Amino acid sequence: MEYEKRVKAEAIHYVTNLTVRGVNGVLEPALPHNERQKEYIEAVLLHVVEQFESVVNSTQESDSLYENGDYRDVHILSGTDITTDGNPILAKITSENGMYNAIKCILRFVADTVTSYHSNSSDAMPRKPRKIVACEKHDFKPYDSDDSTRIDIGIYSKTLQMSDKNGKLDYSDMFLIVEAKKSDCSGNNDGVRVESLKQLCRYTRQIYGKQPWRRFAWGMTVCASKVNVYIFGHDCIFKLPILDLCAKDDRGKLVKLLASWAFCPRSILGYDSTIDYCSASQCVSFAVDGIDERIYAPFTAHITENLFGRHTACYHAKAMPLSCNEDTESKIRSMPLDRFVKDAWTCSERDSTDNVNDEIRFLKTINQKFVGDKDMEGKYPLLCAGYVVRYVNTNNWDPTTEAIADDTLTAFKMVDSEILAKTQYRQHKRIVINGIAERLYNVNSVDEMIVVLADAMYAHTRIFR
Repeated sequence: MEYEKRVKAEAIHYVTNLTVRGVNGVLEPALPHNERQKEYIEAVLLHVVEQFESVVNSTQESDSLYENGDYRDVHILSGTDITTDGNPILAKITSENGMYNAIKCILRFVADTVTSYHSNSSDAMPRKPRKIVACEKHDFKPYDSDDSTRIDIGIYSKTLQMSDKNGKLDYSDMFLIVEAKKSDCSGNNDGVRVESLKQLCRYTRQIYGKQPWRRFAWGMTVCASKVNVYIFGHDCIFKLPILDLCAKDDRGKLVKLLASWAFCPRSILGYDSTIDYCSASQCVSFAVDGIDERIYAPFTAHITENLFGRHTACYHAKAMPLSCNEDTESKIRSMPLDRFVKDAWTCSERDSTDNVNDEIRFLKTINQKFVGDKDMEGKYPLLCAGYVVRYVNTNNWDPTTEAIADDTLTAFKMVDSEILAKTQYRQHKRIVINGIAERLYNVNSVDEMIVVLADAMYAHTRIFR
């Protein structure tokens, strides 16, 4: 109970003090540099918008799109039934269940239309687009939740080769969460949107806690026909202008954004594209920059479950050669772990050459100072690698070999540059050290614990001097 009170209080603080308004650039769909593929993506987005409008303006009796009734719920939020003053008639929504069905219907329509266009196009991309869909269940508590809250709609990303996920999702599966309210948030009723965002903050915190490979997270609130899209940065919430589903232009913007998620790089979705999941070893894995070594982590030793901050994740892991084959990978979980990895978004200077607080530089200095010192062997962490994470922006349309340094400017490049310049600058850093560490519960006696503390104090004293 006290834990949930604290989380609620944090959410109030975040919404009140850390929401950046008026962000316009985020709504622009991510397009490739390759002109041919750019034309293809633009054609897909235009087609999806046109098809969506045809559904909005159709009726069940007159249009073949309604033969199976799959998209009937689009009308609930589309604004086809409006009063003379332009306000939507929401009498059709007798409960929030109607909201849930309409939102899921819009997502399903966009995903189906993108898939259909791609399948029938002679100029299609070599790789199939992903599908962004909603979980079949709504108003549910995820299995891996650490509190009693229930989310309205969980959205996840899947490839066309995957089967639909029926039932509930874990937070570890979710791309974003939608919080829906029947009440409108326009005029003097902005409290509805604020309350929705508070709840969204609580849920998104758990996405970070269950997904250490997230660079950032998207979120969405729907209050009657008003849609707010958010990006949760490391120090603030970027809030897009309100989109009104009763307005054709706003509908087009939202549909384009949803459709662009089918094609954009994983980095735009908020995922760390340098981290993969190895099914043979059942580990997360990533190559180490500058070393012929790949890290396999069977579990995460620590994840910071905070909405903002460094989003530190630590892994106890095994280092293997890059040439490691699948048969060897399948045996990794039974091997002794020999590496400890710290992954974090640390505050930094934009010109990092003079950053005295650089942890990587400090560890390199320690290594150089005590190299060959027999008294210090096994008493301090040996830095194997420390670097700013760089990713290759490969995607469904425009693969390139140019590695991009991962920092605030590249992670949130879709945000207005003037607004981004006012936010805290961070770099995504990864530190790999040798595995001298043991868990505290492995200590066998009080005497052994005293020796451990004595070694730690000795090492710290030598480093300080």
